[in-house]
Amino acid sequence: MKFILSVVILIAFLVFVAQNTNYVELKILNLTYQVPLFLMLLLSFGVGFGLPSIYFSLKQGIISKRLRRISKIDEGFLRGELTTAAGGDLVSLKILAKGEGLKVSVDDKRGDALRTRIGLYTRDQEVKTLINRLKKQEDMSINSLKALRDESALRESWEESLEFQKKLFDICEKWEKSTQREILGLLYAYCFWKSGNEIFLSGASAYAEGPYIMAIQARKAGLEGQEKELRKIVEKASSAGFGDWLIFSNLDNQRVLAGLVDVGHLNATPEALALAYIKLHMPSKAQELSQDCSERVRLCIALANSHKDSDALCLKYILEGIKPFICRCGREYNFYRPFCESCLSWDTISLRRGENAFGPGEGNSKV
Repeated sequence: MKFILSVVILIAFLVFVAQNTNYVELKILNLTYQVPLFLMLLLSFGVGFGLPSIYFSLKQGIISKRLRRISKIDEGFLRGELTTAAGGDLVSLKILAKGEGLKVSVDDKRGDALRTRIGLYTRDQEVKTLINRLKKQEDMSINSLKALRDESALRESWEESLEFQKKLFDICEKWEKSTQREILGLLYAYCFWKSGNEIFLSGASAYAEGPYIMAIQARKAGLEGQEKELRKIVEKASSAGFGDWLIFSNLDNQRVLAGLVDVGHLNATPEALALAYIKLHMPSKAQELSQDCSERVRLCIALANSHKDSDALCLKYILEGIKPFICRCGREYNFYRPFCESCLSWDTISLRRGENAFGPGEGNSKV
């Protein structure tokens, strides 16, 4: 069929040429040229239709590229990959938030869930209305639960966020079961860290593992004075290289810190141990570690050994500025949390490493 069509077009072109074999004069810069009439007609056709075709083709290509990106983001949201799908493209996110490019209608429940999650990310003022609509749904979808979980975490309502995560874990797909299990365990652990209620601790141990879970277990043992249990946890964490996690996750509680230090054999960096001694009002012990500490921690040690009120106030502000935890997006935190309020990602915050771990904040750094 294509061959026959090509032959027909060729014959039509030859007939056209035969009918327009006359020459016309073409003057350019006082020079005269004899040009076949059919060539002039083809040139006119090319300029009249070819250039606009090229322009609209390029424009269509740009639009198609944007639509493919929006479609990719939409598919990422369906899989629950919020920031990964977004790739930092807030323009595409806002297009999605308005319902343009989504594979769902404006009134669809899934559309509400997706737009809510996007709205949280873009800090849209209309999110509250969408949240109320989601809460009225009888059968919540995965994305609805994720949106409600994230919104609760942003409000620091961690126990409410935990309840949504429980429901999400029950209905999520197999391919993300392990991820949602880990998030559930971390939420249980963080709820214990915030409230001290032991009912959350069993859930943390059942669903997750890792340095933060060890730190929370050490917190419980330290608060209850369980020296043998605390020693086991310290030995396990030290062998895995998680000693700093135990200290920095419990830097707010002197009783737990005292238990960690008294147990001994805690494999932690000099900076972490020095800060623990400063918190315990043991500046002389911190002084013994000063040579192996960074400049900022050495300053803290010097201020802790001073008896001036102004130095004590200065020390307080410096300690508040030390943020050993950092998210992949660059947001820094004084204490660990399972959820980053900047990029709305879960389980992306880790303990800083290296020589800049306790130096001046670097909000745009990537780890």
